[in-house]
Amino acid sequence: MAGIARLNPDGTLDDSFSPSNAVNGEVNAIAVQPDGRILIGGRFSSVGTFLRSHMARLNADGSVDPSFNLNPAITVTPVGGETVSAISVQEDGRILHAGTSYWLGRRLADGSLDVTFQPFIQQFAGGVVNTPISARCLAVDLDGRLLLGGGLGVSRFLASGARDLSFPTPRMTTNSPSVFPDIYAVAALMDGRILIGGTFTQIWDAPRRGLACLNPDGSLSPTFAGGLSNGIAVVNTILRLPDGKVMIAGFFPSISGVPTPAGLARPNADGSLDTSFDTSRRMTYEPMPVTGITTPLAIRDSGELLMGGEFSRFGGFLRGSLVQLHGDAPQPPAITTQPATQTVEEGREAALFVETSFPPPPSYQWLQDGVLVESATNQTLHVGGVLSPQPNVYSVVISNSMGMSTSAVAQVIVTPQIIGPGTADLEFFNGTGVNGPVYCAHVLEDGRTLIGGTFTTVHGRSRLTSRDWIARVIWMSHSILVPLCWGCGTPVDTNLSKESLR
Repeated sequence: MAGIARLNPDGTLDDSFSPSNAVNGEVNAIAVQPDGRILIGGRFSSVGTFLRSHMARLNADGSVDPSFNLNPAITVTPVGGETVSAISVQEDGRILHAGTSYWLGRRLADGSLDVTFQPFIQQFAGGVVNTPISARCLAVDLDGRLLLGGGLGVSRFLASGARDLSFPTPRMTTNSPSVFPDIYAVAALMDGRILIGGTFTQIWDAPRRGLACLNPDGSLSPTFAGGLSNGIAVVNTILRLPDGKVMIAGFFPSISGVPTPAGLARPNADGSLDTSFDTSRRMTYEPMPVTGITTPLAIRDSGELLMGGEFSRFGGFLRGSLVQLHGDAPQPPAITTQPATQTVEEGREAALFVETSFPPPPSYQWLQDGVLVESATNQTLHVGGVLSPQPNVYSVVISNSMGMSTSAVAQVIVTPQIIGPGTADLEFFNGTGVNGPVYCAHVLEDGRTLIGGTFTTVHGRSRLTSRDWIARVIWMSHSILVPLCWGCGTPVDTNLSKESLR
C-alpha cells in the first residue's frame, strides 16, 4: 500500500516525492510543519522500511525522517485497532494528536511525550479498544484551548491538557437506538463559537440534525440556522474559510430546503446557505449507481477547494476520489466582520479579530493609535496583560494582490483592578511566565526569588545554558533536580553565580 503521494498544482503526480515511503495501512491525517516536513497519522505500523506506530514524519522530499520516533509509541493496549485521526502543529512547534487510545496527546519535535501536558487516554476493559468512543477531530480556539470531538461528545481542554471544567460536554442523542451519537468534525469560529458536525439529532434536548453551533460556554447557539434535511443527516467534515463562511460535507439531501445531492454546502457565518455556491452537482460511485462520499480537504490560496472521498464521478465528470472545485473570483479584500471594542479588567488579555472576503489570501497589519504593531500580522491580535493607562485604539490594514482595506477602529477599554487580599499583583511576573510547572520557591533577603520546577524558559528566555549546573546546587539544598531560573518581577536575573549561593 502507498497511502501518501504529492500532486503538482495541475493534479499530475509529483515524481520527485519519494516512492519508497509506502505506508502499510491508511493515512487519516496530514499536517505540515513550518520547515516543510510532513506529519502523517493513521492506522499503520511501518512507513517504508521504518517501524512507525500510527504516526510518522517525512522530509520535504517524502523520505522518512529517522529523527522523529514516537517514544512511547501510540500503543496503549496490545490489542489492534489503534489509529491517529487528527494532528495539529502548535505555534511553538509542539504536536497535538488525537485518536483511539490517546484521545488527546502532545509530542515534542522529536516525537517524545511532552511531560508538561496531561494526556487524555482512553480507559480499556480487558485490553479492548472501545471504538464507539474514539476521538475523531481536533481544533484549537483563539485562546489556545483545545477542542476534542468524537464518541465522547465535544470537550474542551486547557493548553496544559487539563479539562476545562467551565465547558460542559453537550448532551447529544439520536432518534435511532442503532445509531451511536458521534462527533466527526469540530471547528472554532472567529467569534468564539464552536461548530460541530456528526451523527446526532438533538443537542441539549433541542432538535439539531448533524450540524450544530455552540456558544463559548457550551450552550446551544440559537442564532445559527444550518437547517439540514429531515431524515438522515450526517456532517463528517467542517472547513472554516477566511471570510467567516464554512464548507461542510457528509450525507444530507438538503440544507435550508435546497437540494444537496453531493452532500456538500457552504453556509454563511449565521448558518444560512450561501446560494452562490453550486450545490446541485451529484457524485456517483461506479460500478454501483450509488451516491459517493465526499470530504472537503483543503483550500488553495487562489480559492479553489480540494475535495476527496469515495466517488468515481463528480457532476458526470470522471474524477477518481479527488476533485478540485472553483472558488470565488479574486477581489480586493472586503471586511465582513470588523474588530469589536472590548472592555477588560486591568491585567487581563484581549483578542481582536477581523474577517474578510477571500480569495486571494490577504495579509494583515495591525496598528495601535495609528502606529504599526511589530509582528502583528495575523487575522487575530492578542493584546496581553493590558495595563492602564496606555494607548488602546486599534485598527488593521488588510491587503492582497487586488487592493487593500482599512478596518474601523476598536478600543480596548481597561477597567481598574479591584485590589484586595488574594488578588493578583499585576506588577510582579508580568510576561509570558514559565513554560512548565513551578514546584518550589524561596524569597531571598534582597527581595529576589528562586523558583524551581520542570521548565526551560522564563518570559521566553532559555534556562538551558551553561548555567544548568545551578540546578544541581539548588538540589543539594533540597529543591528539585531540574533546570531552574530566578528573577524578581518581570526581568530574569542572569547575574546569579555559583559563589553567590555559598
